[in-house]
Amino acid sequence: MKYHTATQPLFWFAMLMVVMLTVYPFGWLLYGSLQGKQGLTLDHYSNAVTAVSNIRTIWNSIQLVLWSLPIALVLGIFSAVTVTRLDIPFKRVVRVASIVAFVSPPWVAAIAYAYLMSPNAGGLNQLIDHLVGVRPFNIFSMGGMVFCTVLFLYPYVFLTISSALENIDSSYEEAAIITGCSPVQTMMRVSIPLVTPAIMTCTIFSLIMVWSLYSVPALLGMPSKIYVFATYLFFLLNGFPPRVELASAIAIMFALIAGLIVWFGFRMVRRAQAGKFQVVGGKGTKHMAMRAGAMRLPIAMVNLGIVATAIILPYLVVLYLSFSADIYGFTAKFTLAHHLGELTMGSMPRIVFNTLALAFGTALVGSVIGLVIAFYDMRMPNGATATLSLLAMFPVAVPAVAFVIGVMWGWIQPPVVLYGTLLIMVFAQVARFLPLATQHFRDGLNQIHVSLEEASRICGASQGTTLLRVSLPIIRPVVVATMLLLFMSSMRDLVTPIFLGTGTPSTTVMASRIFNMWNEGEISRAAAGTIHYIVIMGLIYFACWLILRRSGTKII
Repeated sequence: MKYHTATQPLFWFAMLMVVMLTVYPFGWLLYGSLQGKQGLTLDHYSNAVTAVSNIRTIWNSIQLVLWSLPIALVLGIFSAVTVTRLDIPFKRVVRVASIVAFVSPPWVAAIAYAYLMSPNAGGLNQLIDHLVGVRPFNIFSMGGMVFCTVLFLYPYVFLTISSALENIDSSYEEAAIITGCSPVQTMMRVSIPLVTPAIMTCTIFSLIMVWSLYSVPALLGMPSKIYVFATYLFFLLNGFPPRVELASAIAIMFALIAGLIVWFGFRMVRRAQAGKFQVVGGKGTKHMAMRAGAMRLPIAMVNLGIVATAIILPYLVVLYLSFSADIYGFTAKFTLAHHLGELTMGSMPRIVFNTLALAFGTALVGSVIGLVIAFYDMRMPNGATATLSLLAMFPVAVPAVAFVIGVMWGWIQPPVVLYGTLLIMVFAQVARFLPLATQHFRDGLNQIHVSLEEASRICGASQGTTLLRVSLPIIRPVVVATMLLLFMSSMRDLVTPIFLGTGTPSTTVMASRIFNMWNEGEISRAAAGTIHYIVIMGLIYFACWLILRRSGTKII
């Protein structure tokens, strides 16, 4: 049953919201990058290209990508293939730990390893210096940034590739084993090639995540004046005087590079798919655990070692720091003062409220808009809905820092001034995470046969009523899971509150407070705040897990 979007108020509401959230900020970013004292100019782009510091920043950004991305892919693919395809022990431990690492803030590992591997006072350096007389580690370096970035990317790679492998019938691998292939040959020649599109897609998004990453370079790179794109833009915006126009020009270049990478990458993915990887048939998917033989325990130990490095050790260190009375004295004196100080601070209720309000607002608004976009895109495909979908997915190609600067430009001046409010942060996060919501709802609606909605329309229900009373109840688990994903993405986000916050209690959230305390040298208070932050995220995640468990739906 076909309908025209021109007569659909819900469609035009979605179009208005998407234009306001995505096109408007990027337009202002472009305008700001061209603004000069005598009118429009390209001088800022010229300065961005020729400045020595900018060239060094570009090289640092490229180095971070070139080193961290391949390592994270190798570790993530190795763990995903061995956990899903071999009969090794501790599979559930690796899966659960990877999910915990995925939803954790990225600065947890940076804080932990900064304490352990600080060049002068780091715990590991002091221990090794006591034993052999050298201090080998310096976390405040490019190597340290690469190390913590790998730990940040690993869980995303693992969860993406393992999910793709679980959808593949293991009869393909059985056929390889019957012909005489060993488990290693089977994984290298059959299992991994079958998920090539998933690996390519994961690589693209991982690259953009590294290209946009702020927290790790800010905590580990800025103390040594090692700037990447995100931290250099922060430096320009917070200098005196702020160089907003130059920052906007660099952000546009930043976005164009990322956009070209995304466009080229997805073209390669579509060409790679082209019917070559259609391995999910109409029959139920069969899973087989290949025998690892004598390598069962070594492979399991490697996986546990990765998990321990990425999540267990950082959590233990942060927990220790939050209770330690003397973090560099190794006297094992513990105190509750840091936790009590955070909990009893006068502005803490407002900060917690800001954090939850921002996360819930982003989850609610983003889910509503994403659901409407996905519904029209799936049920009324035409040029208008394709345009709407394209605009909604557009922020994927714009790195976070570049996009947030555009939001700042757009809402810092009349007719609508939102800078200095939580609302501007909600706008920024909804726009950035809208592609996630739209894609998840697409997948959910794709499972509903159109005959159910057509029956509703035949009975006289409008398109909006059909969406609310038929489609939405059926995909309720998808709705909860998507809202949880947006909520966690908002909680983990540091770019938006750092760039759009004013530093006052009215716009401070827990993430920005933790970051600021770390920069001010209040390490134990920052660690205590991180523990409180993780507890809040864990409780909300567990509540949603209980809700979805009743419907038989998994989160992630």
